[in-house]
Formats: sequence, structure tokens, C-alpha cells
Amino acid sequence: VNLLLFLLWQARRGRALTVAEAEGLERRIGAWRDMTVIPLRALRRALKSPPPLVAGATAELFRTKVKAVELEAERLQQEAMYQLANESALGREASSPEQAARANIAAYEALCSGTFPKPAIETLLAALAALERTTEE
Repeated sequence: VNLLLFLLWQARRGRALTVAEAEGLERRIGAWRDMTVIPLRALRRALKSPPPLVAGATAELFRTKVKAVELEAERLQQEAMYQLANESALGREASSPEQAARANIAAYEALCSGTFPKPAIETLLAALAALERTTEE
């Protein structure tokens, strides 16, 4: 999700990334995500039904702390992606944020070797357009 949000943010900046650039970003951030975010998320989800060793309220408090650490790991990933965007000239100038968003979503789909449901893409694009309108006002 973080990479997709990053690509949509780049679209708001009018930047359309290639599949190769999206793959490069994935290579840069994947190790961090795989080593920190995913295991923390798996632990947090597993703690929804913890073993009966610890009282329910205590286990939920621990789960909340794990959630905070998971969110911090994601925030650090986002900071690193922001830094990458500022250090390198990613993408090419697009004719519009919507065109850039469509290109970036297509690049992400290629990276994932699949396609996203068209209604989901249209929902994302509509939200992006609404954000653009509120920013212009």
C-alpha cells in the first residue's frame, strides 16, 4: 500500500513513473518492508486471538504497542521514500495528475504481475481528482 500511495503522490506532483522506476523503488524499500512491517503486521493480527496465557486486557494492551511499532516502521519507510523522491528525478512530466496516476497505477500493476479491479482504480482516481479540486480552492 505504501508504494501505491507513493506513486499516487508522485502523480499529484505530475510525475509518471516507468515500470523500471517502480521496480527500482520496490527493490529499495522491499527489504525494510519484508523485515519489519510485514512481520509486525502478522504479529499484530495474530494477537487478535492470543493464546490464553496472558489475560485478555493485557494481551490487547501489548497488541496496541505492537501496532504502534508497526505504524512507526511504515512511517520510517514513507520518510525514506520521500527522501528518495527528493534525491532523484523520478518519472517524467505528465500532461495531468490523472494521466500520471493512470501511468503509475499501470506501472504498479506490472510490478505486481496482475491487474487491479477497475472499480477500485476508478475510486482511487476519483479521490485524487477530489483532492486536486479541494487543493485548488
